Amino acid sequence: MPYGTAQLEVPAEIPYEDRLMWIIRALEVNLKQLYECGAEETRIYAGYFYKDQCNFGFSREELSAIAKLDIDFAISCYDISDEE
Repeated sequence: MPYGTAQLEVPAEIPYEDRLMWIIRALEVNLKQLYECGAEETRIYAGYFYKDQCNFGFSREELSAIAKLDIDFAISCYDISDEE
């Protein structure tokens, strides 16, 4: 297949504060296999949904783990304040 995508979603039972590291750990284990299967481009895409104000940060552990993956990391923020 010349084109394709794959998506990895964090299970709902993973606590919010552990979700980024869950994805990072899953990629650490499987990234080599993804490339062996023909993946040419890999990135973490995170969507943050917020009400009223969007603030978030990353721990040193998270930043270090992301950097070690050597892949792109994209973030989008979505205001859901009006959806109440």
